[in-house]
Amino acid sequence: MLQRFLLWRKLDVYKLQYAWCCVKPIQLQVLYSLYIIINIILSFLKLPNNIIKYHEYIFNKIIKIIARRKISMVEYNIADNTKVHFIIKDLDSLEILSPIFEYTNIKILYTIIKKSGGDGILIDVGSNIGKYTIIFSKLFPLLKVVSVEPEKENLWLLLHNLHLNKAK
Repeated sequence: MLQRFLLWRKLDVYKLQYAWCCVKPIQLQVLYSLYIIINIILSFLKLPNNIIKYHEYIFNKIIKIIARRKISMVEYNIADNTKVHFIIKDLDSLEILSPIFEYTNIKILYTIIKKSGGDGILIDVGSNIGKYTIIFSKLFPLLKVVSVEPEKENLWLLLHNLHLNKAK
């Protein structure tokens, strides 16, 4: 139990590093860092689930307000001097774009695509704002990536992020 708890705190430290190296503008960096620090503090306390959910709800609302007023984005390197940029809309977008989110899935897909020569077709169902679509289209220029996203706001951000990264 303690080992699992410590592993989650280690992931929180990675998220803090991600916030300060990749998230823009500064207001969003500070807010996301504060959110993570409060999560760490709450993890030591025995609080009802509804209080923790309310904390997430409040931070999500504030992040949405900042994201509407300024272009809020995440930027990071995916390979040698290959940067990707994502416009974000809320706390979930920040979490999804974290390099540790679905790391194993990305690593497995990367290995499979690389072994197949880097071409073929990748269908990204539920693309959200385009993390897999953009990363794999940048890493493997010969790969055809098909994105499917039914939610309108996410689709708008997906299209915007594709344009921002000059991905097809």
